[in-house]
Amino acid sequence: MKIKILELDKHRNETTFRPYIYSSNAFREYGVEFVDDAREADIYFVGQASIIDKKLPLFKSIENGINFVNNLDKPYVLFDGQDSSTLIGVWEVFKESPGLKLAKNVIHKNKENYLNPHPNGRWFWGNDENGYKLNQKDLSLLNDKLVSSGTNWLNTYGVGFNWNPIKKDKKYDVAVLIGLSKENLEHGVRTDGYYNQSRLKLFEEVNKLKCNVITTEKTGKLSKEEYFKVLEDSKFCISPFGYGEVNIREVECLLSGTVIIKPSMPTIKTGPFIYNKDTSCFHCNNDFSDIHQIIESNLSNYHDLSDYMISNQRKSFDEMAHPEYIAQHVVKNIIN
Repeated sequence: MKIKILELDKHRNETTFRPYIYSSNAFREYGVEFVDDAREADIYFVGQASIIDKKLPLFKSIENGINFVNNLDKPYVLFDGQDSSTLIGVWEVFKESPGLKLAKNVIHKNKENYLNPHPNGRWFWGNDENGYKLNQKDLSLLNDKLVSSGTNWLNTYGVGFNWNPIKKDKKYDVAVLIGLSKENLEHGVRTDGYYNQSRLKLFEEVNKLKCNVITTEKTGKLSKEEYFKVLEDSKFCISPFGYGEVNIREVECLLSGTVIIKPSMPTIKTGPFIYNKDTSCFHCNNDFSDIHQIIESNLSNYHDLSDYMISNQRKSFDEMAHPEYIAQHVVKNIIN
């Protein structure tokens, strides 16, 4: 099978397809080849940046997206490489002219969860009667077409790392290395308030901790070099949700040898999945109300648990980010 990736140079499409490009040799072992000439292709891979534009009103973005897929002359797979499980703007295009599959970085395990209304479709921002949701009549097609892409934002960092040794003598107990969002609109809807609300709550909770805490609320924005130095020097890093569930910060923690504390996401499917509770990652409440308990319970035996948890995470990442794993997943679950 020959595949043409459309508009690869478009913003966000490149990051979406980056893991598949670096897995090209593994794909060839399954008889799959990425080609430059669309005339040679059997199917197209289409990225979300080609069919949605969050700067436009939702109806206009959908209209443009439908026009794009209707002009395709071959079957297509739509890849939504955003870091969030929301389907806003993507589903409306896909269901109008369904492709072979809708492959997405982060999805709900139970597709019925998409019938519940949330602000711009993000479940971790709470319930909202006026929020985005799918209709019951969409469920059959959703169950048939929506699949995990087998990749997420962690893959954009690369593969085959020589993992750094875990530093034993760490300066900080807890790091919270996050920023706040400036005014942000998606299809005309303000979203920065939802984004910032949980982060401000996190700052509030960690400021109550009695241990040695470092936060960007106190330090201000760090350079990349300063950021990695602080991360490497921290025992725990608390990683909240942002505009999506998965954050690039979490692979940076793996590189730096820092234990991740992250809000629980039991209803979500994504990969690489490095978030197994207690063996790889500590799960906290979405409002961070149990942060004190988690830190106090595990700070004294950090040296015993850090090697075990971080090595488990690194093993999971190495396996699920490997080109062979990615190629096999796509062939079996998306284009077969």
